[in-house]
Amino acid sequence: MASLKYFLIRTVLFVVPFAVFMVIGIGAILSAIFAVIFAFAVNFLFLNRQRNAAAGEVRDVFSGRKEVRTKQELKDAEVEDALDDAQRGQAGDAQGPMDASAGSTSGERTASGERTAASAERIVASGERTANGADGGESVEGHVSGEPNDADPGSSPKL
Repeated sequence: MASLKYFLIRTVLFVVPFAVFMVIGIGAILSAIFAVIFAFAVNFLFLNRQRNAAAGEVRDVFSGRKEVRTKQELKDAEVEDALDDAQRGQAGDAQGPMDASAGSTSGERTASGERTAASAERIVASGERTANGADGGESVEGHVSGEPNDADPGSSPKL
């Protein structure tokens, strides 16, 4: 937000003097040159705090400290994780009963905060969008978060 505010202030600092110089009748090229000089001087002298805030915001985005995901992307990722957990739960049920460390089928979140198979099935049954945009579709293969596979507690994380 700081970078947008800084951009808008700089734009106004250019447009207003440009319009004033055009009304005076200096000419388009000289009006643009004088407006740039005026905007630069005001920016340099008075907008240090806004400039630093905007630079910090840009630095945070490009250094990875600030997450730049929309609410829809976060919701989609949560649904994909739930479907992935549900598939792992089904694979674990085929191999034998799940123990307490691998999760439960009560529909609640496990101690690690992941959704269980029952909650993922409820999400699919409720008709929410899946990874490919259709109900009951495929989930994303692999485990991106770097945590061990729930169906096989001894497995190593995948990247």
